[in-house]
Amino acid sequence: MAHLRVAVEPLLLACCAVEVATAWQDPVAVNGVRWVAADDQPDVTVVVIAGTITRASLPRIEQAIRAAAQPRAVLAFGVCASSGGPYWDSEAVVQGWTTADLLVPGCPPPPSVFWSSVAQAAQQVMARAAS
Repeated sequence: MAHLRVAVEPLLLACCAVEVATAWQDPVAVNGVRWVAADDQPDVTVVVIAGTITRASLPRIEQAIRAAAQPRAVLAFGVCASSGGPYWDSEAVVQGWTTADLLVPGCPPPPSVFWSSVAQAAQQVMARAAS
């Protein structure tokens, strides 16, 4: 069985970046997935938004997502990336990345769910592309 080759492009914005960095230190094997570098011809690229999205950071996030190789998935990691989190009522905060392919709840989500969430987002995008 061929492995799905997945590249991860992390956008580390705030608190959840610590969880992503912790998970990054020890990539977990996920059945059917092989982690590769972005320049190593991945089958899919997963852009991970981890942390609070501010209006000031929004253009950089949008540009990074547009620049990611296709097919791509967007993963909102943590409640701030998903819905604005505890800062939802601030004028400076975007109410989450609503077009994410996968939303991972938690404040913060544990590092142990990072790699399986990335794999799930990649597999969802590839399944949509195949149908």
